[in-house]
Amino acid sequence: MSLRGHYRQIIDAESHATLNEEPDNQLDVEADEKPDASPTPSNSPGVVHVTRDNFIRQVEHLMRRTRGSELPGAFNPMIVADLFREQCRPWESIARGHIEKVWHAASGFVKLVVAYAADESTTKALQHEVFEPALKRILREMHEKVTELLKPHQDGHPITYNHYFTETLQKVQRERKEKKRERILLQFFGVGSLNGPNAFHRTYNLKTLSDSLAQVGEPDMRRFAAGEALDCLNAYYKVALKRFIDDVTVQVIEAKLVSALDLMLPPNAIFQMSDDDVARMAGESEETRAEREQLIKQLDVLRNGLETCKRFVGFRVSGGEDVDSLLRYMNF
Repeated sequence: MSLRGHYRQIIDAESHATLNEEPDNQLDVEADEKPDASPTPSNSPGVVHVTRDNFIRQVEHLMRRTRGSELPGAFNPMIVADLFREQCRPWESIARGHIEKVWHAASGFVKLVVAYAADESTTKALQHEVFEPALKRILREMHEKVTELLKPHQDGHPITYNHYFTETLQKVQRERKEKKRERILLQFFGVGSLNGPNAFHRTYNLKTLSDSLAQVGEPDMRRFAAGEALDCLNAYYKVALKRFIDDVTVQVIEAKLVSALDLMLPPNAIFQMSDDDVARMAGESEETRAEREQLIKQLDVLRNGLETCKRFVGFRVSGGEDVDSLLRYMNF
């Protein structure tokens, strides 16, 4: 989820030459605003690589189309909602794929346990009558819970009271400003790195350096507002992602699957079963019953033969005896 959960991946401008970039105006706002625009697991898009400058241009384009009465240099908070709905687009396919993978593992575990504890015919009956319907119901409830957890992210507006949001927002903005100052210092002093000692053998006009550092801010108000909106998007995305991962783990995997495994066939349910249900699941099958009857008949034949043999044990045929009379005596 952390690696593939976001729709757009911001990359450095230096590495942008080796990656594909989208057109500036390809921010799909209308699709997000449609009620049925939630992607299915089969058509969820992959991660799109984009530079920060190009992403800001796309945000500016969106702001021009949705501009309200906000002041210059400010942005409509709903811009973050539109951007976030697009950014979290892959969540549904990843979450549903994950719960199905865990469900298949749990189903395999249940089959192994039942096969170990019961014979083959009872195992088949229990799987067909009890465990397969229960597991299908659990999977359906897991998907319904995922839909419920996704709804605030797909249809609602961003909201959080977590201080991690402001901390992340300030950290992102501080790091970006530090990178800009670092580039100015590297260019001004003509060095390759600020790490470690550097010897300078010339004079510098520090006023020029001071003016350059003072101009680190963004003079374009629309671009400044778009950058602020993008920073809010990235900060809120991290908060929402952590919350969604925890929700899927606790409310779907643990509550709907793991906790329900021991409730599929509790002991009191066995006592409440009717005689027909018990016979159908633990009784003999038709094939077993027919085979048992056939074996009983064969056993009776063998017993009768044994009794006949016992009656003639020690009987010998002498040369003066009539063979025909012997055969009549044996009822042949």
